[in-house]
This record gives sequence, C-alpha cells and structure tokens, in this order.
Amino acid sequence: MSLQLSGSRYLPFFRDESVFRNPSSERGKVLGSYVRKLNVNLDRIFNLTDGTLDMRRFTLLLSWCPRLYELSLHVFDISRFNGVEMAELQFIANTVKLRALRLLRFGIQSTIAYQLVSVWPTIQYLTVGSEIATPPPLPSPSIQLHELNFCRTSMRPRCLEWFLSGSETSLRILKFRDTPGQLMKRFLAKHTPYLKSLRMQRYDKDSADILRLCTRLEELVLFQLPAFIEVKDLPLTIEHFSFYFHVEQYPDFAAIRGACDAKHVQLKMHSSFYRD
Repeated sequence: MSLQLSGSRYLPFFRDESVFRNPSSERGKVLGSYVRKLNVNLDRIFNLTDGTLDMRRFTLLLSWCPRLYELSLHVFDISRFNGVEMAELQFIANTVKLRALRLLRFGIQSTIAYQLVSVWPTIQYLTVGSEIATPPPLPSPSIQLHELNFCRTSMRPRCLEWFLSGSETSLRILKFRDTPGQLMKRFLAKHTPYLKSLRMQRYDKDSADILRLCTRLEELVLFQLPAFIEVKDLPLTIEHFSFYFHVEQYPDFAAIRGACDAKHVQLKMHSSFYRD
C-alpha cells in the first residue's frame, strides 16, 4: 500500500500500526489531512510484510483521510462487501468525497465495482481494470462521470449502460480496449455529442461509425493503426491525434508526415509505448 501527500510523490505507508491504533491523534489528523491519493492492496487478511490491508484497517484508513481525492484498489479474495462493511463505507462517504476511483484488480464475479460506485456518488473519474461478469444491480447509480476508462478489458453493454446511466451530458473522456458492437454503439450514440477525448485500441468500421457521431471531439488516441483500412473522415474538431506503432514497419508513415507538414501540424514521436 502507498499514499500520496499533497505536493509529494507516492510514499510507502507506515510499517507500524500506531496510526491504526490511534488515528484521531494530533499527528494522525495532520498527516491524514494531507493525503490526496491512496494505493491499496485489499484482502480479508492483514499482511504487514507486503502492506496488504484487511477491511477493518482499510475503512479506518479511509476515515483518517478526509481530503482523499483518488483511491486505487487491487482487491484479492473479496467478491463483495457485507452489510456491516457497506454501512461503514456509507458513513465514511459522508465525509470523504472521493472524486476518482481506480479499480485495477478484482474477481470476474465480484460486485465490488457496483458497490463502491453506489456508495460514492461524488465519483467523476472511474477506471475499471477487470472484466465484470455479474449483472448490474438496481437502482442505477447517481454518479455523473467525466471520464470512464476500461483498462485492459472490454465492457459488456448492460454494465456500460449502468455505469453511465447518469452521465449522458457529463461524460467527456472515454477509453476502452475493444471497439463496441452494435448494441453498445447504439447506447454510446447519446454520449458522443459531448465527448472531448476518445481513446480506443484500434480503428475499424465500428470505431469509424462512433467517430462520425463525435461532433465536439478534440482528442483521438488509437493504440493500433490498421494496416489495410484507411483512417479517414476524422472529426474536423480534433486538435490532438495520437497513435502507437513501430515507425519502420508502418508503410504509410511518409504519407502521415507529409500530411502533417501540409497542415502545419507538429508530429512528435516518443520511444515509450506506454507514454500518455
């Protein structure tokens, strides 16, 4: 587990349990008030050696950080929070107004993503790093997302619809690995007029259909350029176009450079595939 204080880099959390025994101490209050980001490994069993927290210490830590902005979670061997745990999280959410949630690891049958989104209606930035197989619950959440990111996974249409049910006019950034099918395209159509940034794994017919609906798009990021399909008819509102490939292996790179020169667009290349 690690934390980030305001104006600092990530730091390993304390290796002793003093802060857990007395989180309301003057020292604990001061330190907790500076914490803006938490990166937590969560399990049913507390493990001091690798910094893994159990639920009791996790909820205590959250309550100790009233100005927490972003929570990143790797969840092990927990598929759902029980009633007591949900009540504790609901109570904490009255004070801790979480804005960004990054669920980077959880089981495919887990309902934790649904539970946390339901607890924190203040979430505006959501990253989902695992596939969700369980159907969404009722009622739909009241969050209004600014950004939704499917990291290393695609999202089933009913899950996508649930997460975005209150975000028809608020969503500005959308990232997903696989291009959506027909059902998802029809659902996304009501969000596309408001999108400013679209980040997709590849360019194909489905993604081209979506792009034609993005009348205010300013940024397009493709993680794979097609070798046999021409990338064309991009929205004229685009100001930033980013893509990843091996330059020496792409046959049309000279044409890309020429098009950029003709439009007086600066072409930048980075050596790292994972650069944002």
